[in-house]
Amino acid sequence: MPLQNRELSGKLHDLEAKYDEQFKVEFDAIRQLMSPVPQSKRRIGFAPWDDKT
Repeated sequence: MPLQNRELSGKLHDLEAKYDEQFKVEFDAIRQLMSPVPQSKRRIGFAPWDDKT
């Protein structure tokens, strides 16, 4: 996790402790946006078919 994300995560944690119930949905959404995007296993590009007819 890059240093900026750690700092942001710490600040978010502090805010969450202060306003936990009031903004729970917003904090969950921000945490989800901060999580890394899973890499796609599907390759992009042309793949010729192997037709043996």
